[in-house]
Amino acid sequence: MREIDFEVAPRFVFLGDSIVSDWRNPQATTSRAVVQALGDLGFETVYMEPRRNSATVGLLGQRGSEPVRSFNALWTGVQYRTVDLPARWELEAWIGQFAATSGVIVLLDGMPEMFERGLAEFEQDDVLILVERPELGGDWGRSVLRRLGESDATIGFRPAVLPGSWDVPRSGTVLVAYDDADLARAVAATVPDARRIVTGSADLPDWDYLPEIELPAVYGAAERVLVVDSAERPIAPARVWLPRANGAAAWGMVQAGEIDESVAVRFDDLENVWDREAPDLPERLDARWVARGLVEMWRHRSIGSEG
Repeated sequence: MREIDFEVAPRFVFLGDSIVSDWRNPQATTSRAVVQALGDLGFETVYMEPRRNSATVGLLGQRGSEPVRSFNALWTGVQYRTVDLPARWELEAWIGQFAATSGVIVLLDGMPEMFERGLAEFEQDDVLILVERPELGGDWGRSVLRRLGESDATIGFRPAVLPGSWDVPRSGTVLVAYDDADLARAVAATVPDARRIVTGSADLPDWDYLPEIELPAVYGAAERVLVVDSAERPIAPARVWLPRANGAAAWGMVQAGEIDESVAVRFDDLENVWDREAPDLPERLDARWVARGLVEMWRHRSIGSEG
């Protein structure tokens, strides 16, 4: 990838649900990857998450503070701030505190609707405002970032992940459960030799617990990975692309219903799952590509404003 040089580099600010906690929050998987990729390019990037957000409260209540300490130790390059969200009448002044020093503001799904209306007041030539929108109908875990007020100016966001390279021998199967404990137990009974890891809200006290941020190293040494997500929505594709991006063959398991065939198979087809060839990570799902695209969107906006 070519280097990007700026006389004055833009500052990126993300507003969204927790980047620290992925507890019932698959958005965190992509947010971490893209924020890290922007930092690796040399851009100051800050993620602002609401205080007492449900993902962090749920994580602390079920798993304690150790996952948060692990995040701070492993993701030292990610800047985040926990903030008190303003009342409606305070919104303009609250946004103005960081809008004046930001080149790009990204509003992610899950933030109150009033923020989009508030940010529209700051839409100006030297600030690029992007809002997350679903790419497909329904909750399929695929989204784009769309320039505020311009439906044609978009870039893919979820389910981007950050590829890893691991120079270690690969062996064995790893079964990772996020939220659906019943399906996880059913899959475990079918693959009894798999290492069993719980990383979300599933109540599996006899399984090893690891926060998602520690899983890339596990994936880097695994030959195969099975992912069980949630029973309440389609599988979050980022949670399957994460092990794939770290070199393991991986598939998500679902009980029934409509599926995303690029990442998931039904439980009834588990016996033949490894007959399927897992696709390579597309460029569009590489967080480094997303980060470059965000920078280019700002560059074009900046050039256009000068003209």
